[in-house]
Amino acid sequence: MKYFAHIVMSLAVLAACLTGCDTRPAAGTSFSVEVNVDSVLHRQCATLWTIDDDYQRLRCLGTDSVKDGEKFSFNGVLDCRQVAFIQFAADSIPFYFVLEPGTHTVINITPSHWRIDGSRACYSYIHFLNQRQHITDDMKKTWKAYRHMAADSTLKRRHEVMFFRHDSLLLDSLQRITVERINRGDLVSRIVRERFINTLDSAHLSQIRPHTPSPIIECP
Repeated sequence: MKYFAHIVMSLAVLAACLTGCDTRPAAGTSFSVEVNVDSVLHRQCATLWTIDDDYQRLRCLGTDSVKDGEKFSFNGVLDCRQVAFIQFAADSIPFYFVLEPGTHTVINITPSHWRIDGSRACYSYIHFLNQRQHITDDMKKTWKAYRHMAADSTLKRRHEVMFFRHDSLLLDSLQRITVERINRGDLVSRIVRERFINTLDSAHLSQIRPHTPSPIIECP
């Protein structure tokens, strides 16, 4: 009987311990992002940002200086899937992708292409605007000038290599980001409004309006 009572008491203590444990998931799950940049591009630092759900605030997840010749790395904790972007300078063209908890994302950048593995990626919004073939030749000239000015705008039209999978969160966010920028009146927004608003067809305008379905973006 003593032996039986001892077993019962042990089980009761174990049950009490389990009841007192907090089994709720931890506030956030770790992630890692690795950015490999061709040394000819001479990138000295990179910053990883996420965009809040209301598209009004940016959250910096860290800035890293180049190491091992051409590599940047970011590690942190994330609560949920969010639209993120990598930026090399304040005036550079962002590269948007979906950052997910518990993932390891690798981005490889050369003078001719970006390649991303382990996540869902899309063109930065200037590429998004530049997809339509109905945009005039002036857009090409402006795009060339903007590429020359921007610190990380090394992509060449019709030479991008990107693995793109349809992701509604990313596409919806890009639409919202585009509308926010057009309303805010920054450099590229003025380009769109002043030079090309009359050349954009209805299909393209539907892409940059929020809350409207958007097709998968394909490389030209």
